[in-house]
Amino acid sequence: MISRQGLEQFVIHNWFGVVGPGRMGAALTARWNEEINKAMQAPEVQRRFVENGLQRLGGSQQDFVRQIMADRAKWGEVVRAHNIRPE
Repeated sequence: MISRQGLEQFVIHNWFGVVGPGRMGAALTARWNEEINKAMQAPEVQRRFVENGLQRLGGSQQDFVRQIMADRAKWGEVVRAHNIRPE
């Protein structure tokens, strides 16, 4: 592990999210979010997450946007600082 090689702060949290078309209406977005959060509470979904070592978070559209923006800021800084380029 990288953290054992002297980079204790090196932690990457993977996450998965659901997105729709950019111009999806607010009412539909809210309903979709509500239904996904409801599904995340189902016992079968909870069991599957545990079996796969995953943590369920759920949340609002705003929570998801904040997560995306935080990751963009964090990793954008790393990319710029080390002049990382795609091959």
